[in-house]
Amino acid sequence: MVGGYFFLLSPDTGSTAPVQRESSAEYVFEGGAGNYQVGEELLYEVSYAFFDLGEIRIKVLDVFENGGKSYVRASAYMDSYSGVPFVDLHAFFQSEFFAAPSSKYFIGKSKTDDRWYLTTYDFQYEQKKVFVNKGWENELPEKRDTLLLKGEPQDGLTLFFFARVNSGQDTQVVVPSYVGEKLARTYIKFSSEVTTTDIDAVEYPIKVYELEGEADFTGIFGLTGGFSGKFSADDAHVPIVAKMNVLIGKVRIELKEWKRNGWQPPRG
Repeated sequence: MVGGYFFLLSPDTGSTAPVQRESSAEYVFEGGAGNYQVGEELLYEVSYAFFDLGEIRIKVLDVFENGGKSYVRASAYMDSYSGVPFVDLHAFFQSEFFAAPSSKYFIGKSKTDDRWYLTTYDFQYEQKKVFVNKGWENELPEKRDTLLLKGEPQDGLTLFFFARVNSGQDTQVVVPSYVGEKLARTYIKFSSEVTTTDIDAVEYPIKVYELEGEADFTGIFGLTGGFSGKFSADDAHVPIVAKMNVLIGKVRIELKEWKRNGWQPPRG
């Protein structure tokens, strides 16, 4: 057990992957736009047409130094509301990544009936390999695999922070991504233009940077294809609203609540 969760072992190294930190501090890492604030918590509501489907909660758990490198540990919880027809989704993700960012370790859990199925990625850059484990929680892995590591890829959760850190620039990027045990690509076009957007949780228009992109992979709940996002046009670059294609169509993901010291959405 690590941090209250069962972590599978890497097939070749035989050790759990999360980095053991040398030091930790309750601070904002000054690593560029979208600084990481320990304790930050963002709650989003997911809707389709006129129906509210569920919530996504994203937390920054830790920022620490190890071997001269800065690391971030973050988590995400995805839960559909009870009684929503055709949607029953409960998932947990935790990523440990370099503050640049690029992935170091990832664990994903999805619930089926009363059991949790786990997938872990251990990115070993020195060996240019990704060690993959899959299996039911509290049981031995039922599948182990070793993939070739190319570049500095993102897992699904780290992609969220990659987009956040880089928002507000005028650039287009192709991001290597490991999703579904495959090396895929995420195409993102960022913009420095400041626009405004409205959400239910805020009474005034919010200044935002926008981006649009496309994923050439299929992720959780059928996430694939085109997407768009809007991030606060300030130093925090908090994601405000996004639209993504999933199994049932295009969903809207909107900021509902937040805990971030000293931050309020910038007034447009």
